Amino acid sequence: MLLMVSSKTTDILSRLVCPNARISGLEQRNRARLFLITMLFSMGAFILGFMFRRDPELPAVIAFSLGLYLLGRTRYYRAAVALTVFILAAPSLLILYIRGIEYSEYHLFLSLAWLSMPLLLATVAAPLRNAIFAVVMIILAASIIGIARGINPYYLVAPIAFLSIISGLAVLTTYIRSVYAQQIQLQVQQLQTHNQSLESIVQARTAELEATVQRLEAEIVTHKQTQEELAQSHDKVLQALSVRTQILANVSHDSRTPLNIITLRSEMLQRELYGPLNAKQRSVLDEILTHAEQLLQFINNLLQAAQSDTRDVSDKPEEFLLGAFLQDIESTYRILAREKGLHFQLIYHQMDQEQLKILIDKQHLRQIMQNLIGNAIKFTYTGEVQVEVDYHVEELTISVQDTGSGIPAKDQARIFEAFHQVDGSLTREQNRGVGLGLSIVKQLVESMHGEIHLQSEVGVGSTFHICLPLITAQPTMR
Repeated sequence: MLLMVSSKTTDILSRLVCPNARISGLEQRNRARLFLITMLFSMGAFILGFMFRRDPELPAVIAFSLGLYLLGRTRYYRAAVALTVFILAAPSLLILYIRGIEYSEYHLFLSLAWLSMPLLLATVAAPLRNAIFAVVMIILAASIIGIARGINPYYLVAPIAFLSIISGLAVLTTYIRSVYAQQIQLQVQQLQTHNQSLESIVQARTAELEATVQRLEAEIVTHKQTQEELAQSHDKVLQALSVRTQILANVSHDSRTPLNIITLRSEMLQRELYGPLNAKQRSVLDEILTHAEQLLQFINNLLQAAQSDTRDVSDKPEEFLLGAFLQDIESTYRILAREKGLHFQLIYHQMDQEQLKILIDKQHLRQIMQNLIGNAIKFTYTGEVQVEVDYHVEELTISVQDTGSGIPAKDQARIFEAFHQVDGSLTREQNRGVGLGLSIVKQLVESMHGEIHLQSEVGVGSTFHICLPLITAQPTMR
């Protein structure tokens, strides 16, 4: 409650001493404000005096002070200041003229000291030039009247000196305050100019930020549209891959059934279940079985490539005799090599092929060797194909070497990519295969945590080195 009353009182007083809006300039408004404060203070003093003494002259003085205050509230506040100074100074000068030599030194000092009030008011409320003029004129008038009325100049020195000192200090204070006010006004103008400059900069930056925000919003919309398009494309690709995988699985299944029947009937003929065979018939059956094995390998490669796009390749380790496995591989590809007039050799190192058992994914190992040996025979036209298998306690190393045309250095980095062929034209000398064999080999080797390396020189041949870790590598006796 007290704070509210104090705030309300402060607001009322601020309005009472606020100068007229037409008065411009910081210094002029401050002088007008000081005059209004002086008049309010005077009216308050006169009102308190009337309340205690009931002097009949005080109401007129209060009314006259109110009139001066109201005049000071207008833009003609200078006239109110001049009139107030005149009213305060005139009685003292008039009494000094009337009594003249009758004044004692004490009363003369008091009378002239009263003149300090209009002098101070003039220096505080009037403009500086007007204040100096009023001070000079009042002191000069008091001096002339005193001398003219026969007052001892000795008695005039002290009061006049007092008025001069008081007026000089007041004028000096007013001048310093005026200089400070001008400096403050200049700083205010500089601050306003700087503020306008900052506002211009802020507006420019704001416009840039708004343009940037609009551009970012447009980019976000474009990005969202792109993401939606990519998501739709991704779904379409996955759907296409699923359809392709299903088609390849169906084709593989439908191809394997008649191929298995051909292989089964050929093996039955080879075992002479339908009668004895001559040498020519046995040779033809061997060729049928060999090429059926090649066709089955091609179908397996297609199915493996399709499945690798939609799922990870997992190993299924099984224990088997390594020697019997290698003999089966050798017997199959020796026939193919003989048909092309190539020398084929499969060499075992550090193993007893009759007793050694290993634990590894047999189907993956068969696919790896079939693809590497099949490629070596396919792209070798003279010379030999040599396969070396080396067994160690923890790993199995395989190298397939041929004397074919070799692989150029520029193609060696991409030779393991799917569907990549060194000569992919339709007119190449051997237009067989689709370029999946080496890609599947690398994929299977990596799924078995192994490594594969290539050494090749154009015109000399190629050698593929494979190192496969064994899950358990303990030789077991049958």
